[in-house]
Amino acid sequence: MPRQRRNGSIYPIRQTYQHRLKDGTIRTYERWKAKVNGKWVTAKTYKECDAKIKAKLEERGQWGMNADKRITLADYARQWFELKQAELAPASIDLYKSVIRRHISPHGDMPLADVTPSMVKRMLSNLRNVDGTPASFERRMSVYGVLNQVFKAAVADRLIPTSPVTSDVRPKRPKTRMGAVVAVESRDGRSGEQHRHAFTPEQMRAMLEASSEDIVTGARQWWRLLTGMRQGEMLGATLDDLELWRDPTLEQAGGPEVWVGKYTVNWKLEELNRMHGCGQPDKGVYPCGERMPSRCPHAMWLVPEGYDMVHLYKRFALTPPKSHRGKVVPIIPQLGVVLHRYLEAVKDMPNPYGLVFREPDGRPIDALDDRALFRDLMKKAGIPDYGHRYVHECRNSVVSLLFSMGVDAGIIQRIVGHSSLAMSEHYRTVPIEDLMHGMETIGDRLDLKQIEWQ
Repeated sequence: MPRQRRNGSIYPIRQTYQHRLKDGTIRTYERWKAKVNGKWVTAKTYKECDAKIKAKLEERGQWGMNADKRITLADYARQWFELKQAELAPASIDLYKSVIRRHISPHGDMPLADVTPSMVKRMLSNLRNVDGTPASFERRMSVYGVLNQVFKAAVADRLIPTSPVTSDVRPKRPKTRMGAVVAVESRDGRSGEQHRHAFTPEQMRAMLEASSEDIVTGARQWWRLLTGMRQGEMLGATLDDLELWRDPTLEQAGGPEVWVGKYTVNWKLEELNRMHGCGQPDKGVYPCGERMPSRCPHAMWLVPEGYDMVHLYKRFALTPPKSHRGKVVPIIPQLGVVLHRYLEAVKDMPNPYGLVFREPDGRPIDALDDRALFRDLMKKAGIPDYGHRYVHECRNSVVSLLFSMGVDAGIIQRIVGHSSLAMSEHYRTVPIEDLMHGMETIGDRLDLKQIEWQ
């Protein structure tokens, strides 16, 4: 029976169709179907179709809509990411892609509408790294954040009535007593928990002294240890943003010249990925015939539309820093003298990209090579357990040292770029002289005047 007029009842409708077999005979098939909320349900028998109608009507009565169980979690997550990546920063694109490929795609056959909060909670608690170790809290939070966005989008698309990613399934931060637990993901996508600590003043001075044997590589270490800048900001430092000037007021009669200055953080060095721009692949082969996106003649950068970047060399580019642009980092006298000597030493070295620090042929310095050089410095300076210490700990060390010297918290936040928007606005008018005075305490505490460059 068809739907009866005006009473809202829905009944299965019988449908017959014919199919010609290989022997030429024609076989007649019978199916039952009905439309509920604009979507068809079908079954082989009247009874099965009627049961599906009742289930859909109950679902609509409970949630106000019918869920689409044809779409799986992995398929929808991939479709969602194709649109989402247009608004993500390059580093976030890699993170989202890793989360979807490694942690969501394994659940590819699970219908989107069948996912429950308890299933999401189990998924997050059972996350593992490539080597089988439990995923870090930060990694689980990344997966939670991506899942939350995916299911919110599915609700907005009216594919499911509600999101199973609730506040109850949010991962809980583990309690730690010693050190700060930091999630780190390497270039190959492996993640884990690492404990970061600040270097002691004695350890910082030992590294400064150990790096004073070579002005070319040592100046970079002094910059790292005496500014607290992030690694990407340091490797992306440009000569256009560096100002050095001689300060005769700090010079003693007959003594060496004293140089001070400031660096304005406007860029960071970042490695970006590209994608094929020649069209969609056919059976895994792109129209250009190249497998690697970087070799495609129409390759496109995986960055948001209108993203501010300056391509340098291969995958390297200058991109906006993590904190706001225009952050001023003071160059204290001890560092200023080293930088002036360094710039004189490398003035004939190729520099096609205008970088402060670069390879001998002018190329940008790879972050992994920079980390390896810093680890060698720690070994040379006698830092215990140097194999498990990290470049970013120099940043922690500068902050801790400034606090121990009684420097105003607002000055510290302005120097290292940790301030919130309100804090940045509050300290916008801090003069360079006050910033310089704050950083000069580091030179006094580390007794840098006693270190002689060879």
